[in-house]
Amino acid sequence: MTLEHEWPADLEVYYTDMRDFRKRFPYGYGVLRAQPWVGAFRTFEPAEPPTVLRRDGYPQGLVVQADGDPMDHYAGGVAMAELLGHRLLTVTDSGEHEIYVLGANPRVDEVVHRYLVDGVLPAEDTTCRGAAARPGIPADAL
Repeated sequence: MTLEHEWPADLEVYYTDMRDFRKRFPYGYGVLRAQPWVGAFRTFEPAEPPTVLRRDGYPQGLVVQADGDPMDHYAGGVAMAELLGHRLLTVTDSGEHEIYVLGANPRVDEVVHRYLVDGVLPAEDTTCRGAAARPGIPADAL
């Protein structure tokens, strides 16, 4: 998972890995998988108190969040919808990050299009299943 653990803060770790990946994996993503990425310098210690969010002067919105999003954790989507008084569309059994349109999920697209085009929100928070099938990974051995 992308942001579930600390990443090395020492750039030399990335440079060494990138050189190794360039040799071992010269095609496809290769070196890109070893470079510093979105979580590289993230800390679990907040740098400052969170901003107080409020919905003031604009209409109710829609937050779309997958329960297994590797980059934006589900609890954050839930908290944002609650703080702003928005509806929440939860995509269940999904490890997807780019859900709307790029995720090729007709149900998500239908709900979001209805909101964006017609201004119609679901009557309440709602769920739909993720579009990508779960990989056939065996359970962990104890």
